[in-house]
Amino acid sequence: AVRRYRPALGQSFAGFAAPTISGEIKRHFRDTGWMVRPPRRLQELGARLRDAEKDLEQQLHRRPTPLEIATALGVEETQVRAAREASSSFHAVSLDTPVTTEHRPDLAVDSADDPFAALDETEWLSAALRDLGERERTVLRLRFVESLTQSEIAEHIGVSQMQVSRIIRATLSRLRSRLEASMGDAA
Repeated sequence: AVRRYRPALGQSFAGFAAPTISGEIKRHFRDTGWMVRPPRRLQELGARLRDAEKDLEQQLHRRPTPLEIATALGVEETQVRAAREASSSFHAVSLDTPVTTEHRPDLAVDSADDPFAALDETEWLSAALRDLGERERTVLRLRFVESLTQSEIAEHIGVSQMQVSRIIRATLSRLRSRLEASMGDAA
């Protein structure tokens, strides 16, 4: 920025340097941050996809489907799926990491295929939910059943949006720990 700045053009140095430095930082991460570098078109689509997904989530009050995102972006649904897969190559997972459904969703057992698994999951979840307070259950119901935004939930229960975010994060963390412990005991 210092080398390219031309005071004779009348622009302030700060006004010139800020976007120049920001652009260089973004370019650095774009060019060197990937563990496995996908094609540039998928990287760019991934950035557009994240923005579109946020906008659609606000409009629809739920997570948009890949087809809805593809329609909003004017691309094929397969391109949306490819861009999502490509964005996962920014961070690598060690080969020593145990294989879980978090890293390989295709390994998940469908409850429809195994009715006993569905029964076990329902029982574990019911037990974990019984341990929650009334406010925590209300917040989860409003967010995940009624698909309200955090701001709408905040208005409904009389707290700030940030507090709703904290309640959801802490509650889900407690539920996850409880479920993992329950499943570990069953194994």
